[in-house]
Amino acid sequence: EIFPIETEDPLGARNYQITPYFIHQYKNRGLILTTSNCFAYCRYCFRKDYVSCNNSFIDDSALGEICDYLQNNPQIKELLFSGGDPLVLSDERLDSMIKKIKSIRPNMIIRLCSRAIFFSPERITEKFISMIKKYSGIWFIPHINHPFEVDKNFAKNSVEAIERLRNSGIPVQSQTVLLKNVNDDLSTLVSLFNSLVELGIKPGYLFQCDLAKGTSHFRVPIDEACDLYSKLKEEAF
Repeated sequence: EIFPIETEDPLGARNYQITPYFIHQYKNRGLILTTSNCFAYCRYCFRKDYVSCNNSFIDDSALGEICDYLQNNPQIKELLFSGGDPLVLSDERLDSMIKKIKSIRPNMIIRLCSRAIFFSPERITEKFISMIKKYSGIWFIPHINHPFEVDKNFAKNSVEAIERLRNSGIPVQSQTVLLKNVNDDLSTLVSLFNSLVELGIKPGYLFQCDLAKGTSHFRVPIDEACDLYSKLKEEAF
């Protein structure tokens, strides 16, 4: 069911799309759409039209355009590799992208935003870890919504992938989407964030579910979400 307020571009990102693969919506950071492919086509994804209607990977020419823009916009201090999921790309392709960006902006912080931890934990190989350890300022940002996704009994391979990252010294910060009847209660979120801290992951964003088409049944009313957030701060922190 699609409501009039729901849209293909709920964040208004197209208004800030510098190239087909680069969005500069916030002053000090940019977002690279590395691919439209993903490990998990989440039902609530705010880029669902992008990942379901395209089948593309960023190429050298498109990356060159982005690098030119970065050189002319020194206020950008941080890049998000997203999509889709950047870990769908090969280690070699990711390495070449990071290397090119670091060659022009050595101090650029890069966040690898991925769902691979739960859906494809075998992707977090020692080869991959060795590759990103070559560079400073690389953060791994897993998308994790529920304690089951990091439960040692239910998701043993995922936990082992997290431990490989943690033991390598790569900083890990999570992002979570608030989802109705999935994680929209205090005990579930407290359990999730405590589990993340125990695993060496810094709990980061807790997102309100965006106004993507056909996702109303996942959205928690904003007043309830704010109340839950206040209780969460009191309970957990």
